[in-house]
This record gives sequence, structure tokens and C-alpha cells, in this order.
Amino acid sequence: MKTAADLYATQAPGAGGAALADRHWLRAHLDDPMVRVVEVDVSPAAYNDWHIDGAVLWNIYGDLKDADYRTVGSEAVQALLTRSGIGPDSTVVFYGYAPAFGLWLMRRYGHRDVRILDCSRETWRAEGYPWASAASQPGPGTLVLDGEESGLRADQADVLGWLVVEPYAEDDVTGNLNPVGRVYYSASTQLCVPNALSQPGGYALGAQAGEAAIRELVTDAGFTRFRRAAQTPFNLVYEARP
Repeated sequence: MKTAADLYATQAPGAGGAALADRHWLRAHLDDPMVRVVEVDVSPAAYNDWHIDGAVLWNIYGDLKDADYRTVGSEAVQALLTRSGIGPDSTVVFYGYAPAFGLWLMRRYGHRDVRILDCSRETWRAEGYPWASAASQPGPGTLVLDGEESGLRADQADVLGWLVVEPYAEDDVTGNLNPVGRVYYSASTQLCVPNALSQPGGYALGAQAGEAAIRELVTDAGFTRFRRAAQTPFNLVYEARP
């Protein structure tokens, strides 16, 4: 189990493992050639006003998103890393409006030593840490991308799903002969069954459809994943995914 100390950058640059960079640590490593600082924002306005000394800007709309608002591909990311002076052993510290975007993007391409500054840009300046207004111009970076880590990006099939909320029912009728089940049988017989029979599709599951019947219906509809997601004494919630 990680402790609070495990989250902070206290080891040497390039060591990896930490999620956050303590501002005192970063101040002590601003001149370290293995440390690169990146401000992530939706506009260059704040960066042009002032930024952490030595930091470069990643503009979300100008650098990280294409015209269709999709994350840019590997060629654009490679050019951005080269422009930012990032090498294979660099410790990259993100801050600004959307530092998590930068961290995710770097880890998506396999660079592990990526951290988020543990304070806002306003706190950095208010506490007297070094800042500048002139844009930083680091030497070209040498990190070469080598494919993506697919597990860090979800596609439509991973997030697309449906929740089916049904009255609580067992698969066997005898399991439904209780006070709640009797109420549901009465209501379903008068409402649900006639409504189901009046619709196209040919399915009418009866007054109380248990999990096995719902699973069969969902599978016939083309879904490949089905599970009971939650339950109460009155309802069952199923999750269905393509």
C-alpha cells in the first residue's frame, strides 16, 4: 500500500515511481538537465504572462488536439517531445491547467518518470520560486517513441454499455412467492405482460423474469458481456455491454 511519501518525488531524477513532485524538490532541480518542466493549458496567455523558469508550453488546442478535437497521433507527439527537450531519461514535471493530460500522454507512450507538481502556478509564484516571462528554448529532445500502451486508453466498446433495471425475481417461480414477489406478479400481469405482447419482437418474459431469462434475451440481442451490477430487496440492476 502506497503511503503519502510514496506519492512524492524524493528520489533522483530519472528514477521514476513518484506521482507528485514537491515544489521544494522541483526548485532544487530546475537547473538539472534531466528535469523538464511543462505547463499544460488551453491558451498561451498565462504562459506568456509568466511561467516556471525553464518551463515549456503544451497548448491543448494547438499541440495536443487535432481539428476534430481528438488527441493528436504519435508523429505530432514525437515532434512535441523533441521541441520540449525531453530525453529517454528525463523526469518530466507537469503543472498548469491540465497537468494530468500531460502525464497520461507520456505514460501512454511508455515514459514512466512523469510527475505532477503538487501546487498551483499561483502558489509557486506567491512563495517566491523562480519564474520567467521569456519562452524557454531547450535543446532538441532525444526521446524516440516506441508504440503505445494500449491499456491506458479505452475505446468505445470499453465504455459503451446499458443498465437494465428489473423487479427483483428469482429464476424459479417458487423463489418469488413472498410479499414483494406477489405485489410484482400482480402489477406485471396487468401492465408489463400485455405491453410486451403488444410490441414487435416476439418476447414476453412473463410476469417475473429472473436473471437467466434476462441474460438469454440480452445475449440474443448481440451483447457479449452481462452481469448483475447491483441489487436491492426490490430491484436487480444488470449491466450489458457489446
